[in-house]
Amino acid sequence: MDIRQLHYFSTIVEEGQITRAAKKLHMAQPPLSHQLKLLEEELGVKLIARSGKKLELTNAGKVLYKKAQKLIHQLEETIIEVKETDEGCRGTLSLGASKSCFSFFSERLPAFVKKYPLVTIQLREGDSFVIGEQIKNKEIDIGVTRLPMDLSEFSYLHLSKDPYVAVLHHDWVREMDLCSSKIRMEQLKGIPLLLLHRIKGSGQYELVVDECRRVRVK
Repeated sequence: MDIRQLHYFSTIVEEGQITRAAKKLHMAQPPLSHQLKLLEEELGVKLIARSGKKLELTNAGKVLYKKAQKLIHQLEETIIEVKETDEGCRGTLSLGASKSCFSFFSERLPAFVKKYPLVTIQLREGDSFVIGEQIKNKEIDIGVTRLPMDLSEFSYLHLSKDPYVAVLHHDWVREMDLCSSKIRMEQLKGIPLLLLHRIKGSGQYELVVDECRRVRVK
């Protein structure tokens, strides 16, 4: 069984007659009937039953027709996408990013969309563990996340370094007399810590918490 036979079978079903199907396929009726017979023999089931002048699908035929439609549609989409992607003008780009990395796309995505207007962008969110799993499962094409992360299974490129910023209530700033542009971890002792928790694995959350524990901030 191949995609050509599935196309023949689907056309017979849609036209309701082998004669009309053969005409649509620009082929003679006997070869088309022979292909249907070969398909039934290979599968060992009857796919189409005659009811007077009409052709009716058997239960097995209904299952095959439903599956055949999906396969033919997927093949057509694949052919179009491969051709147009080779020309660099169409396709789907799936991106994954941690919440703290969304700003990375603010300037880059508009420029990309302007250059490739027919490319569809899919953006997914997750922590470093989730992004890594999505890449390994081929659910996304590119991931942007923060270290630490086990990079042994990935091809990667280091992007710009971002400093940590402590966001504090202005009353705390006055009480702690924080006038310097730099703050030591020890100065944050007694200040409640609010971080995005992670689902699994380790990353920025553990990095910050471990550093707080090291200087006994918490």
